[in-house]
Amino acid sequence: RYFNFVNVNGANITLNGTSDVLANYATPGNTNGGTVFTNNGTIILNGLNSVGVILNSGVSTFGDSKILFNNPLELRGDQSIGIQATNSTINLENSIIKLNIGTAGNAVNSTGNAPGGDVSKVENATGLVVDSSTTPLRMNNYNIFLGSAAQNSTGILVQNGNVTLGYSAAAGTTQTITSNGGIENNLLIALGTGSSITTEANTTLTLSGGLGQVGIFSNGGAVITNNG
Repeated sequence: RYFNFVNVNGANITLNGTSDVLANYATPGNTNGGTVFTNNGTIILNGLNSVGVILNSGVSTFGDSKILFNNPLELRGDQSIGIQATNSTINLENSIIKLNIGTAGNAVNSTGNAPGGDVSKVENATGLVVDSSTTPLRMNNYNIFLGSAAQNSTGILVQNGNVTLGYSAAAGTTQTITSNGGIENNLLIALGTGSSITTEANTTLTLSGGLGQVGIFSNGGAVITNNG
């Protein structure tokens, strides 16, 4: 059995509240079942501390669950997160992960600006956060983009766990993580002993313009291996 949600082409979802969650994957799956969230339209998270998808730590197995962001999830609130993986048992190889951070600043009249923040920037947002070492995560189809309004934001943050940024011929050339024109953004961060990020040959990491941007940062015994 599948739990399907589809935001169809031309449809719009906008979350303006503080700490809003778009989708919480909290239901177990199996070989022929799971949760599938598909975005073919427009989804914008404007609020402070908002999260697009939570992979819930209480799920024993996600089965055939997928995240199909055929169109990117837009993060425009400070401290927002695209995908929060507190459970790494999901197989993301069949998912499509497209995330945009700071293509525009905080929305007017939204709750997206943190106290003392700059309303023209999206600050301290993260595309993918991994905090689970149960099973290594592998993604084959991903495009994470940090725009000129992104500041102190991060493409992928591994606090605990192992992530491989792989390649699928069917996905074409979409395996990219890019920061274009932002301020003090990071593409990849891995923290703590045992944590790792590995990029394969067709992964493209790009820093363009901006100020004080960092491609790869690891600390506390974490390892990042770039084969792209």
